[in-house]
Amino acid sequence: MALTFSVQFVAGMYSGHHEDHVVFPPSPARLVAALLAAAHRLPEVEDARAILSEICAAADPLIVVPPAYAGGSGETYMQPITATPGGKKANQKVFEGPQRIMRQRGGKIRKRSSGHFVVTGDLYFVWEQLDINDEQLALVQQLANDVGYFGRESDLVVISAGRTSKVDLIRECANSHEFYSPMPRGGKQLRVLSPGFLSWLDDRYASTFGEDARVTIPVDHRVRTASYAPAAVVPNNDSVLVPLAFRRPLPLEQALKYAKSVRGEGGVAAFPLTRSGNRYLDGSAVGLGVVTTGGVVLDPSFDTEVLGENTGAITLQPSYWLRPAQVWMAAVPFIGHPDKWVATQQILAAVPDAEILEMSAAPVRAGQQHVPTLPTQRAWHLVLRTPDVVHGPLLLDPKHGTGVCLPDYRAKEAQS
Repeated sequence: MALTFSVQFVAGMYSGHHEDHVVFPPSPARLVAALLAAAHRLPEVEDARAILSEICAAADPLIVVPPAYAGGSGETYMQPITATPGGKKANQKVFEGPQRIMRQRGGKIRKRSSGHFVVTGDLYFVWEQLDINDEQLALVQQLANDVGYFGRESDLVVISAGRTSKVDLIRECANSHEFYSPMPRGGKQLRVLSPGFLSWLDDRYASTFGEDARVTIPVDHRVRTASYAPAAVVPNNDSVLVPLAFRRPLPLEQALKYAKSVRGEGGVAAFPLTRSGNRYLDGSAVGLGVVTTGGVVLDPSFDTEVLGENTGAITLQPSYWLRPAQVWMAAVPFIGHPDKWVATQQILAAVPDAEILEMSAAPVRAGQQHVPTLPTQRAWHLVLRTPDVVHGPLLLDPKHGTGVCLPDYRAKEAQS
């Protein structure tokens, strides 16, 4: 009886790195590492670890790989202290060493290659000889449900476990997928599982680092869903908030243009995730947020090159946007009628019984970004109070993804 994992890439992108480059398909070791990280957050960690031990001890799985093509490649460089800048000539002998040894880019060392694969279908891992009972399968399915991304935080996935046989899968995917097996038994050169691999992951999961040489903090080096959850359930709703990270921060006006070509199932548009609300940071967009009852729908014209790794900005954490509050500030201005009275009525129609405390075409809080005015519309910055405490994100215009509000940091309840 087989154990099969199917991996659906929500945003159609995979950017997991192995050494200094992106490798697709991901190795079974990456799947086991993600499942183990999810197991450490469950009470049944020992039972889950026993199942993962069986997976590591079993024969190598068959990997059924969908068509994928590489894109967005690039390199970053690190320059040693003694290196000569590119285009300059050294006037001291101490500068000649690194340049003579490295022979590239004026002495700079290649630090990392970045990029991703655009994936056009579902990925499958099949352990044909692995026999588990129904209780174990239910636990494995629970682990798979807790894995929110594969590779990097922007590579959102939905993983499911089942008992689809190898023969049925080959018959179903023969015309659309390729079939790989990890080395050394032939096929793709991927990392092979072994019984000792799980112990090594446990050691890495339990490792610590010192902060200020006093406090020891546990670190999960493999999967950081505990710190950077890629999706969260919207309170009092059946929807899920999914963030898509930008490769680098973008101007708010440009992010609004990208948001027009992304939509969640259920009809809610994407909206920019900004750093507004933090008085020390600007209002540039670091990603897109999508409220959806199912998946994320990307327009064919959407440029996936703008998506990249979640670098840990707090505004990419759904918990940052799902905070309850009563006083709100517009992190993304409301694009409405150029007349202030008409725009006020549009806002009150979106949030009935709300009290508008401040409203201006110019930023009213530090961190808000000015958006140019057009003859037919204007970007309004505002602060409003809702009758009751509600959970964010407070979205005034779900159709276009504008008027996105965060708890106002100047409000008394936010400071207490």
